[in-house]
Amino acid sequence: MELTPNLTIRPTYRKELAFAGALAVLGVVSIALIPVGHILGWLGLPIFALAIFLFAYALPSSSCLTLTPEGLVARQCFRSTFYKWSEVTEFAPGNIGDFDVVVFNFTEEHQLHRRSRRPSGTQYIVGAHRYGHSAESLAEILNSWRLGVHRLDP
Repeated sequence: MELTPNLTIRPTYRKELAFAGALAVLGVVSIALIPVGHILGWLGLPIFALAIFLFAYALPSSSCLTLTPEGLVARQCFRSTFYKWSEVTEFAPGNIGDFDVVVFNFTEEHQLHRRSRRPSGTQYIVGAHRYGHSAESLAEILNSWRLGVHRLDP
């Protein structure tokens, strides 16, 4: 029995981390104004809270795509959803507004057993660019795994 290793594709969060760092500095500076009695000091609390949220969002384990021989695990903000390859018809590039995404539909058998969260029945993996790929490239990788060709190069 041959064991196929899993492939985990992690997003890059350069912009989010830079923005969170700037918010953290702004939050600390404004919180330092509280003892002085300046009203802007109190604005630092929500700014600092937003920076903490962005740091938590960008943690390495918060979001990733894990491809296994059985299916796809899509993890967003610490919440994982597993899709079996047999439940998915095909992955294709798509757009939502200005964002390139990878979209897919469930098979008819799967739709009879489980209601889709979206009225159209189309699911998507948000932000293909976040994973360092174009939507076309990420769709190609996902389709190769769906068809049983386990590419280990992301």
